[in-house]
Amino acid sequence: MLLTEIVTNTNTYQQWHEEDTSFWDDSKFEKLKIMSSRKKGAQSERLTADIMEGLGCDVPRDKKGRNKKPYNSSEFDLFIDGIRIEVKMSTAWDNTLNKFTWQQLRDQDYQRAIFLGINPNDLDMWWCTKDDLISHIFGRDEHRQHAGKDGGQELYWIHTSGGNTADVPSFFKTMEEW
Repeated sequence: MLLTEIVTNTNTYQQWHEEDTSFWDDSKFEKLKIMSSRKKGAQSERLTADIMEGLGCDVPRDKKGRNKKPYNSSEFDLFIDGIRIEVKMSTAWDNTLNKFTWQQLRDQDYQRAIFLGINPNDLDMWWCTKDDLISHIFGRDEHRQHAGKDGGQELYWIHTSGGNTADVPSFFKTMEEW
């Protein structure tokens, strides 16, 4: 029995081929979109460091260009302007501009969170303090993602609905307010 033949005759397989995947074709950020989740995360941290450096922020780097932290910790991603930063990136969901979902938000040892929203040909970036997340996201069921593999983690997410502009939460700040 050839499993491939069975699969190619299923509704699931047929739906894959009917789905419009052209939303990201030949776009500025197509390469980022097709990266693995792990690579996307690493690249979004590096991209954020590049952007912040371009905005005139102090972004300590090692010889390989990676962001240097004052101490080794997985509790935050970047160290910018002397501030511990968590980076969250979302590409547009459901082929809808400005529809973002930032996932895996945790209450860890960072001071600010930076949120990248990436459409096929443009990106935007916002930030908030950890206190903002504590006040508006953590502990609220409407933002609860799941409890982690072992059920002991509190993980949260933030959604936008999409449209002409991203409907980010009111406590998000623009990069001009950094």
